[in-house]
Amino acid sequence: MFIDVLKEDSRHTAEAAARRVRDPRVRVFHDPRKRAGRSMARTLGWRHHIAWDCYLYYPSGVRWDGPHMPPAPRWIHQLRDREVWEAERPGETNTEWTSQIQERTEALSYRFRTGGGLVSALRSASAECLGGR
Repeated sequence: MFIDVLKEDSRHTAEAAARRVRDPRVRVFHDPRKRAGRSMARTLGWRHHIAWDCYLYYPSGVRWDGPHMPPAPRWIHQLRDREVWEAERPGETNTEWTSQIQERTEALSYRFRTGGGLVSALRSASAECLGGR
């Protein structure tokens, strides 16, 4: 699910990013109005934010039939509080990008991953979801 967060986000950039995933089971959607981001946030228990940079894993056969996404048995995120991000990366303060980061995220810190830790967690979750394939 690609949600327009930054000014340069668009259907075109979403389609370009989606081409990097080569698996016929994967479905990709573009959501410029952030409806899925709001639904995802509510599914994750967040009341005040839009979810983005989150990875939700579902077993085969799960359907999204109602107004909100079904709960995901496994998920990972890349969301930090703005002050934490800016303290760690002082050259990236008050930019268009950092202004999109919530001052206080509702995301659970133990599900937070970036860099190599994110890649490892995504591989592990994918293998688990696909039954070790």
